[in-house]
Amino acid sequence: LDQPRSEVQNITYRLDSGTLWRESTSEDSPTVHRQKILSDVHELRWRFFARKGGWLSDWPPQKLQPSPQPLALEVTFTTARFAQVRRVLLLPASAS
Repeated sequence: LDQPRSEVQNITYRLDSGTLWRESTSEDSPTVHRQKILSDVHELRWRFFARKGGWLSDWPPQKLQPSPQPLALEVTFTTARFAQVRRVLLLPASAS
């Protein structure tokens, strides 16, 4: 139909029986697309960094109202092959 479509997607990461999955849905379709990211994951932890709250395990934070955008995301995981992998990703809100 040559009509503009939204590129917005809802993304969820899920650890299921040692496998990390990426699940996405678009606003146009309720169909869930699953993509296998990593196998043999033993542990997975997420933390978010807020300017006023520091490192937080839950987002959005209950104690910070209104909820600001996180400045960074920390992902830490262990697998059968690697003892511990830690990645810190700066998010767009950190640029301001």
